Amino acid sequence: MGPSCDVASADRNPARHGCNPEFGDLMKSVTDAVPVGAAVITGAASGIGAGLARAAAAAGMPVILADIHEVGASRVASEIVSLGGEARTLCTDVTNRDDLVRLADFAFSTYESVGLLANNAGVEAVGLLWADHLAWDRTLAVNLGGIYNGLWAFVPRLLDQGSPAIILNVSSVGALTSGSHQAAYQVSKRAVLALSECLASDLATVRAEIEVVTALPGAVNTEIFRSGPASDPNDIATAEAWKFLCSHIADHGISADIAGTMLFEQSIFGARWATTDPATTAALAVQRAKLLHTAADELVAYSNRKAK
Repeated sequence: MGPSCDVASADRNPARHGCNPEFGDLMKSVTDAVPVGAAVITGAASGIGAGLARAAAAAGMPVILADIHEVGASRVASEIVSLGGEARTLCTDVTNRDDLVRLADFAFSTYESVGLLANNAGVEAVGLLWADHLAWDRTLAVNLGGIYNGLWAFVPRLLDQGSPAIILNVSSVGALTSGSHQAAYQVSKRAVLALSECLASDLATVRAEIEVVTALPGAVNTEIFRSGPASDPNDIATAEAWKFLCSHIADHGISADIAGTMLFEQSIFGARWATTDPATTAALAVQRAKLLHTAADELVAYSNRKAK
């Protein structure tokens, strides 16, 4: 079983839709598209998850913040409640399948339906691929296994609830490229992209009213690198890579609240991919397409040579 966790709840907001004026005008343009039901967000204690929670609450959705870090989740929930929203928390370790079942039980016993499931919890690992098998295992367990666990616990209930829903799986713009010192992270995030595509295909076969969106955020100023130090700080190249990534995020990353709002808006308007940096995402997608095209040309050329 997962950690023993208490549930912190906030007073219910009877207006589940319609933007509360205390949140400002930020989400008014999207209110009509917001799905009925609660928003369940993993990794919601900080970063993009907290940004998604604030955005969903601003759009009138009751929010369940699931995170292994109870204090942070409770702090974000309190902020939402102070602005007139509805927020509850549940301590959740996404690597523990029982915790995700408990989260689904809580969500569907508290609310009639879930309109948004955001599988967001993630960690980073910086280091050479072969240097730290524990970092590899942890990164894949959280970034990929955590999302699978969420789907395993929630999808059957979403199919049964009788109303449309959105599943947002948070990958990364890094899923479209490859580089040194981030193998575990990039492998996990590319796998999330493939997982989302497979999920959409499976849901289509059963004609489910569930939209699948893959988030490919670019640079966002969160704690993900600073909280995940280099796997081998004594290796100069690894240490330098970690320092570069930390400084790049600090200097060029957008705020997590802006990122959360962007991803939430794109999700409810039916985007297949949601991103915080359209230009970079598009450029990397084109770059990846060119690499695939080149590989295909090489295969055709080889086949033609064999046929002669």
